[in-house]
Amino acid sequence: SDDPCTICHDELSGDLCELECGHHFHRECIKTWLKQHSSTCPICRVHALLPEDFPELPARNRYV
Repeated sequence: SDDPCTICHDELSGDLCELECGHHFHRECIKTWLKQHSSTCPICRVHALLPEDFPELPARNRYV
C-alpha cells in the first residue's frame, strides 16, 4: 500500500510493525506512541501490544 505511517507521515519502509488490528507503522513510531501517548492503535483505537511485549510461549507437549 502507498499509505504513509500515520504517526510520522513518512513513507512506510524499513523496519515495520503490524499490530493485531492489521495496521502498519514504523516500529520506532508505534513503540513511542504506545509508551508515551496511548495503549491503543492510533487509527482504530483497538488496544494494542507489540509482539516483543508478550514473548511467545513454548509449545506444549501434546500426547496423542
